[in-house]
Amino acid sequence: MKHWAYHLVGLPWAPGAEGPQAFDCWGLVRFAVRLKLGIEMPVVQVGGEHNVAAIAQAAQAGGWRLVDAAPSEDDIVLMRSVAGRHVGFMASAAGRLLLLHSNGRLTAKGPCGGVMLQQLRDVACDGYGSFETWRRTP
Repeated sequence: MKHWAYHLVGLPWAPGAEGPQAFDCWGLVRFAVRLKLGIEMPVVQVGGEHNVAAIAQAAQAGGWRLVDAAPSEDDIVLMRSVAGRHVGFMASAAGRLLLLHSNGRLTAKGPCGGVMLQQLRDVACDGYGSFETWRRTP
């Protein structure tokens, strides 16, 4: 059986994109949550001054709560790097727990990056840390 998210991997990153042809990080999380769980998450303008608070409020509005635990499937993960904040959605694939995320930046040649499924240790090697686990609570 093909994984529900495999068709997203490799799609390009674009600022403000919510799919289905390109995604920014929050646009991908919203799309994945809707696709997998059937839950509509609020729109958040990624990259704004109040980005972190807006994403946290959107997660809370969707029923997720900040937990002091390692991420598990269907968790939203907020993280930070020297370049700023980032968000992804945890998915089990091929027997591993992976982060589905759309990472990118604007370059002189245009947008760079795209949708990936990565282990958290690999995301950490890319410079992200301070992972926050947001879990859906009944």
